Amino acid sequence: MLWQHGLVTSESPDLERLATDFAAARDELARLRRRLPEVQSEIARLRPQVIDALVDDIKHGRRSQAEISKLTGYTTERIRQLCRAAGVEAA
Repeated sequence: MLWQHGLVTSESPDLERLATDFAAARDELARLRRRLPEVQSEIARLRPQVIDALVDDIKHGRRSQAEISKLTGYTTERIRQLCRAAGVEAA
């Protein structure tokens, strides 16, 4: 029995479905947590390569900051900072 809007009602027909969905979501969260260190390591491995490539593209005028921002998710300000740190002036 459930208390709903001041009335006592019968069992919720949605509970089994909700409990199943909830358990599946918890299982997925546990799986993602186990993978997190691996994914973080991959990001750390790729980050310097991405930065080198974007600085090189800016340096040689192959892509605009806006294009690089769309590709990488870095803001144009962050791209300017990365370029400055590498001794390249981003226009």
